[in-house]
Amino acid sequence: MGKKIFTTILVLILLAGAAWFFWQTNKSKTPKTPTTAFSPQASKSTNTSPKPLVKTSTSAGLGEYLTDGDGRTLYINLKEKDGVSLCSAACAKAWPPYYNTKGIDVTSFKDEVSSRVNSYAQKDGTVQLAFGTNLLYYYSGDTKPGDILGSGLDNSSWQVVVIKPLTK
Repeated sequence: MGKKIFTTILVLILLAGAAWFFWQTNKSKTPKTPTTAFSPQASKSTNTSPKPLVKTSTSAGLGEYLTDGDGRTLYINLKEKDGVSLCSAACAKAWPPYYNTKGIDVTSFKDEVSSRVNSYAQKDGTVQLAFGTNLLYYYSGDTKPGDILGSGLDNSSWQVVVIKPLTK
């Protein structure tokens, strides 16, 4: 009986060793996804500059106005003052705040438009972008870049940020 127990233990040890060996061998053959900035996927893009937080677009009806880096129209609420948001809950669903989610230092901007961008910490700990002291928002009814459907809503308190109005 002692020889049978010894043989069983030996077989189990050999099986465990073989399993470990095959696991280690196959583990090294598993392709790994590159995670460095020098990976082929990362080097395919020729544009290495980050997308701007704000830029301007032009509308035949408004003139030059403020958008995010993707061309989505930005709005301000004329009822708000000094970077303090009055928009939460249902309001924030209709008018989503434009947050500085990447923690970009807005004080480093030098061009005429971007240098007027500020950020304000809100009560909930988020950091919302502003143009001057006016907090920036999107309008949920704008579904694509270039849409300007929210201007003048809510008794005209919501307005597009016009940089250079049309001259007549």
